Amino acid sequence: MDHIKMKQIKDTSVDETFVLESEIRSYKVAMIQMKVVGCKQTNINKAKSLIDDMYHQIGNDESKKPLVIGLPEFFNWIGDMNDKQTAEEDDCKGPTLQMLSGLARQYSVHIVSGSIMERDSTVSPPKYYNTSFIFGPDGRLVDKFRKMYLYDSKLWFQESSYFTAGDRPCIVDLGKGIKIGVGICHDIRHSELSDYYSSNKCSLVLYPICFNSDNVETMLDLLFRSRAFDSYIYTVGVNSARGGLCWNPTYEVGGNSLCCGPAGEIIDRMGTEEGHLITTIDLDKIQYMYDDCPVPLRKKQVKAQPQYSTSSRISIPSSHATVYSA
Repeated sequence: MDHIKMKQIKDTSVDETFVLESEIRSYKVAMIQMKVVGCKQTNINKAKSLIDDMYHQIGNDESKKPLVIGLPEFFNWIGDMNDKQTAEEDDCKGPTLQMLSGLARQYSVHIVSGSIMERDSTVSPPKYYNTSFIFGPDGRLVDKFRKMYLYDSKLWFQESSYFTAGDRPCIVDLGKGIKIGVGICHDIRHSELSDYYSSNKCSLVLYPICFNSDNVETMLDLLFRSRAFDSYIYTVGVNSARGGLCWNPTYEVGGNSLCCGPAGEIIDRMGTEEGHLITTIDLDKIQYMYDDCPVPLRKKQVKAQPQYSTSSRISIPSSHATVYSA
C-alpha cells in the first residue's frame, strides 16, 4: 500500500520567507499527447511529427515557443514488458534518444522524454528502469529521472516485476532562474516528492503519465490539483491519447493531459485525441500563494506520541454525549 512505501527524500532547510527569483516571470510548457502503438519506430516518427507540426504552427512567434516539452509515459513503445529489445541505454545511441536529442537541438528547447524502458548494463544481470531522459537546448543529455514509486496493482499491472525503482528526485535548471522537477505517473500519488521540488524552488513538476479512462474520470483532476495546491507548485500531466496501447488489453488510455496551478485550479487540459497544448506557468501566482499563507514552509515531521493511559482520559458524561440515529 502507498502509505507503507513512503520514501525519505532529503530536503533543504527553508525559513519562513520564500522568494521565487528569476529573470522571467512566466514561461510556456508544451504537452504532446499521442497514441502509442506496438511498433517502436512508428511511435518515434509520430512523436517527431507532432513536435514538428507544433513548431510549424508557432512559426516565428517567440512568445508562443515553449521552454520545455513533455511526452507521455512509455511514449515510444508499450506491450509485453518481457520483451527487453526495446530498451535503450543512457549512451544515447538508441533511436528514441537520438531523435529527442536532435529535436532539442533543432528547436533549442528542453525536452522531457516522457518515459522509456532503460537498460542499465553496468550491472550484471542488467537492471531495467522506467526512465525519463531530459535533453537541453544543445541536444545534450542533461539528466534522467527513474520512476521512484512503481505501480503494483493487483488488477492491472505489477510494475516491480519488470523494473527497479529509482532512488532520487531530479531537478532540471531551464536557465533564467527557472527550475522544474520530474516525476512519472504513480509518483503523483506521493506528496513528499512534490514537496521536495517546491522547497527547492521549482515552479513545476512535469509528470509523464499513462492513466486509463476510468482513472481520468475519478483520479486525474483530484491528484494533480491536490499536489499543486499542497505544494504551491504547477503540475503538468502528459497522458497518451485514447485508442493507444497499454500493458493490459482492457486498460483503455484516456488522454486529458492537463496543467494545474498552485491554487489547485485547472489551467488547461486536452481532450482525448492526439495533438499538442501549450500552457503558461506564472511564477507570480506561486509567489502570491506563499505570501498569502506559506503552508508548505510550515510542514512538520509528525511523530507518533505515546497513547494516553486509560486513567488519564477524560470521560464524557452520558448527558453530554450526542447520539446519532439512522
